[in-house]
Amino acid sequence: ALDMDVIAVQEINDTSAFTNMMLGINGYDGFARLNYLVGLGFIYKTATVQINDLYEIYTAPQYWNNFPRAPIVMDMNFMNQRYVLIVNHLKCCGDGVIDLGNTNDEENRRLEAMNLLKNY
Repeated sequence: ALDMDVIAVQEINDTSAFTNMMLGINGYDGFARLNYLVGLGFIYKTATVQINDLYEIYTAPQYWNNFPRAPIVMDMNFMNQRYVLIVNHLKCCGDGVIDLGNTNDEENRRLEAMNLLKNY
C-alpha cells in the first residue's frame, strides 16, 4: 500500500521464505543474503528501479568485529539517476560510552564501522 520503490530489510533468517514472499508481491523483486544466522537485503519495484549491481562489502575476517553482518550495496538507476545504497546492521547494545581503546566496545565498533562506510 505504501508503493515504495526501494526497501532495505534486516533480520532475515530464512532466504527461502524471503524468496517465496517475493514471488507473492507483484511488481517487486528482492535480494537477500544470510550472514551468520540472520541477513540483510533489498526489496525493489521492478518498473522503476534498474539494478546495476548487488554485492557485499567488508566480508573479510578483519572486518567481522565492526560488521557482524557484511553490508550489502545496491548500485541502481532510478528516474535516470544513479544511486548507490548500502544496507547494514551495526552492532547493538553497549553502555552509551565510547571506549576508543577497546576494539570490543560496542560503541567503538559502531564508530569504526561508520568510518569504514564513509571511506568506502
